[in-house]
Amino acid sequence: NGCDSTWTTTLNVLPTYNFSQTASICANDSFLLPGGTYVNNAGAYTDNFTSANGCDSTWTTTLNVLPTYSFSQTASICANDSFLLPSGSYVNTTGSYTDNFTSANGCDSTWTTTLNVLPTYSFSQMVNICANESFLLPGGTYTNQAGRYIDTLVSSAGCDSIWISTINVNELSYGSIQISKCEGESVIFNNVSYFEPGIYYETLQGSNSCDSILSIELIELKKSYSYLDTTICPESEFIFLNENLSNLFEATITLTNQAGCDSIIQISINYYSSPFVEASEDLSVRPNEVFTLEAIDFSTPYEQISWYSEDLVLCNNCLNISSSIVENKEFSVEIIDTNKCVYSDKVLVKIDDACPNDGLLVPNMMTPNGDGHNDHFYIKNTNELDIEYYRIFNRWGELVFETYDGTAKWDGSFRNQVCNPGVYVYYVQADCYNNNTFLKTGNITILK
Repeated sequence: NGCDSTWTTTLNVLPTYNFSQTASICANDSFLLPGGTYVNNAGAYTDNFTSANGCDSTWTTTLNVLPTYSFSQTASICANDSFLLPSGSYVNTTGSYTDNFTSANGCDSTWTTTLNVLPTYSFSQMVNICANESFLLPGGTYTNQAGRYIDTLVSSAGCDSIWISTINVNELSYGSIQISKCEGESVIFNNVSYFEPGIYYETLQGSNSCDSILSIELIELKKSYSYLDTTICPESEFIFLNENLSNLFEATITLTNQAGCDSIIQISINYYSSPFVEASEDLSVRPNEVFTLEAIDFSTPYEQISWYSEDLVLCNNCLNISSSIVENKEFSVEIIDTNKCVYSDKVLVKIDDACPNDGLLVPNMMTPNGDGHNDHFYIKNTNELDIEYYRIFNRWGELVFETYDGTAKWDGSFRNQVCNPGVYVYYVQADCYNNNTFLKTGNITILK
């Protein structure tokens, strides 16, 4: 309308609000800001709000975070002690202990204690000592008395170590023995050699491991001696106490006497003069031929001369004997002198085993004409051999006579006719003494 219109404005200036605060918390706490947020770090925090009149309102919060304190310690005590914790309590068990305090700024202070309980040691020992010994106790003192001893030591950890020692004292023992030995010998006792008689002392270990004092009396026993003088025959065997002392002049025999020591016998041996006898020479004979054996030389005086064969007595006190044999045999002549010494000689008599064919005498001619001279052929058997047979052959080898009778005679005939003059051959077979046979042959001439 073109007219003025006037607006009158009344302006009110409303205030804004600024607030500030300073707060402190402990390090393990949080702080609630006015804006409703929790914080736990030191710093300045601003919160904006709208006041009741609609203007801005500012809250500035300065937050201080106060420290908390944590302490730790490790402690050791001996098993029979206790430990005072920072809180004032006593403990005696291994473990970890925590004590809480309020520091000057009002925050928590924590003390953690690690406690080690160190052991104490208790040892016991049973000790045996001998009466002449002493024992060093763990505490460093010596004792030689029986009893129970307690020593308290400090171990390497610094705690008590208890040693309980029970001491037993064993007495020494004493004894005595007698030992006998033979003269000239020594004896060994406990590896010690003793020779001279007397009293000695040995220290041994007894059953309780302590000294055992032994008195030893050494006694010497004597040897015994004896002597024997004897005379024996030269060829005889001399046995003394099962010992052959033949052909010796001196001998020593060691026996054991009643004391158990040597009994020494000294023997002197003498010899009688040896007797002698000499028999006939060895000879050869025919079976059953009688022969004579003689003692051709012998020593005098003598007590007896005897003849033996194969341990058979043929004659006592004979200087000669006669006998015959059918096989080889040995004869002995034995002489015993006045000292009863014996000597003998032997004779071997053998059967003559040669074949004595020369003992057959055979003629080399005959004249069977009936005149009474050389009419027959026969064999003279001078050695009495056993003739098995003899045979006669003519020049053409024809058997003209045969006989098994060694004493038979041939009259020179064949088939009841007188044989013609000429040369004939004979064969004679005979047995010898040794049962061997032999054959003898030759010629015989028939004459008219």
